[in-house]
Amino acid sequence: MIKKELQVRARRLIEGRGNVEDLDRLFLEQRQSFHGKESFRELGDFLAHRDERNKGPVTQRVRDIFTSFRVWSLGLRGVQPTEDDLRSAGLANLRLLTDQELKERCGMHRDAARTKFEKALRKLKSGFPLSDSDAKSLDFLANRFFWKPAFTDEVLHQDFVDVLIKNEVLTPVDRALPVQAKDLLTLYAIARLHGAAIRIEDGHIGTLYAGYANVERRLEVKIDMGSDDWPKPIQAPVCVFWTTLRCDDYCDAALIGQTQVPTWNTWKDPIEVGPGNKLRLLT
Repeated sequence: MIKKELQVRARRLIEGRGNVEDLDRLFLEQRQSFHGKESFRELGDFLAHRDERNKGPVTQRVRDIFTSFRVWSLGLRGVQPTEDDLRSAGLANLRLLTDQELKERCGMHRDAARTKFEKALRKLKSGFPLSDSDAKSLDFLANRFFWKPAFTDEVLHQDFVDVLIKNEVLTPVDRALPVQAKDLLTLYAIARLHGAAIRIEDGHIGTLYAGYANVERRLEVKIDMGSDDWPKPIQAPVCVFWTTLRCDDYCDAALIGQTQVPTWNTWKDPIEVGPGNKLRLLT
């Protein structure tokens, strides 16, 4: 019975008759059968636990970005990083960087870069002088702030279709989602992520904010990496969900009209997907 319900809801989505409730059921009923498609599982988990997320790929990505930023910003706050700080930042940045980025920026594959980094840390701890290559490895991995979105709308679209096909909710014929279905899926994810909270580190909890505070006015979801609890409060909002949709085309006029110059947390009230596949305030 449940599979039949999901098939009907998926068919409505393909035919342009889908709604937010259809997507709620499709994600919630299949979040345990996600076939390794992390964006699908993560969005389903965010639906089930929006008050505070403490695990999952998005949470881990946010924590890695936070660690990268926290250690990098110690100098801005007049604090000397410890060996543990350097190790944490280096390992976080290794997870954030792709194999290609590591090869292009430090000339090594992942395993070699990690081995080189750990060798430099051992030398530092033992008081041995670092070679030029060791010093460069340590500086590159432990003294840089790297970040990237946890996922994009294009990744979400692909993962969504893959999961539904593997679970026999859709057929392979339906692999190419219609534009209207893609738009609804993207806007749905934005509205559902907006306002959710992530436990980052040492009691630091970050809230996700939807908005369009970027030069391309694209809709996105950001989280603040900074903290008011530091001796010198710092804000560092970074994008965790990046989309191809521009706010002017997919937002109600009243939502955009809240401010002429949007900030990353301008939208402090709940939002929803309204008629015509446009975001609006939840009233």
